[in-house]
Amino acid sequence: MKAPNPAEPRLARAHATGPAPEAIAELVAALRHDLAGQDPRAVIYFASSNYRPDDLARPLCDSFPGAAVLGCSTAGEFTDHVNATGGITAVAIPSGVL
Repeated sequence: MKAPNPAEPRLARAHATGPAPEAIAELVAALRHDLAGQDPRAVIYFASSNYRPDDLARPLCDSFPGAAVLGCSTAGEFTDHVNATGGITAVAIPSGVL
């Protein structure tokens, strides 16, 4: 994975599947990597209805305490890199973009 340039604010996006604790850990790690040290102002996620909302919202809020975290269920998740079902997709927006 190429390291992002922290001088250029950009969206971070990620997709993960599996049990909620593992999927959230993978999602958070990927978002933090893409953010390259920037703090997000907002994190927006779309999750399969197979997940319980409480299993996603609280860990994401705890992982990004300064960000507004918004989420909803969906019948399919996608980013510009993946199109899937049964998982969680998230976009983190740093202050330089929002």
